[in-house]
Amino acid sequence: MNTKDILYTAVFPNKEDQHLEISRAEVENLDIIRVAEEKMHILVDHQSHLVQIIKADYATKEFVLRIDGKDISVHLRNEVQSRLHAMGFDISRNHVKLNHVSSPMPGMVLKILVAEGDAIQEGQPVIVLEAMKMENVLSAPVDGIIGKIHVHEKQNVDKNQLLVEIV
Repeated sequence: MNTKDILYTAVFPNKEDQHLEISRAEVENLDIIRVAEEKMHILVDHQSHLVQIIKADYATKEFVLRIDGKDISVHLRNEVQSRLHAMGFDISRNHVKLNHVSSPMPGMVLKILVAEGDAIQEGQPVIVLEAMKMENVLSAPVDGIIGKIHVHEKQNVDKNQLLVEIV
């Protein structure tokens, strides 16, 4: 497979030598039917799989999926992250702490769980975003104080749009 065709590389924790390259064509050819809020039926190479999203952190691209009853942890790397990793460089949130919360995808702000001036802790839920008919809880990347909230409930947002500043 040509490296330009690779959309993501799926890396499995504690099995760094095992990875799965996923091409754009493979993603486009998946037959996916949503059967519940965070469950979907996926047909891959004429084989049916029931997939449930158990945990999703879109900022770090770390997921826990239950595939046919078996829980699998996976970290997705995009093409740039995969190339940097191959050269021995890794960019992770452990090295760079963001002082804001941005939208990982287009969607609608369902609920704002904090107010300006609130003290928050890393990992604390800040915003509930609806995207692709799923509720996604966006959490604070650092401890701090909510500086400015740039959105309001029921507002549509774009990918990477600044939602909340943390000071």
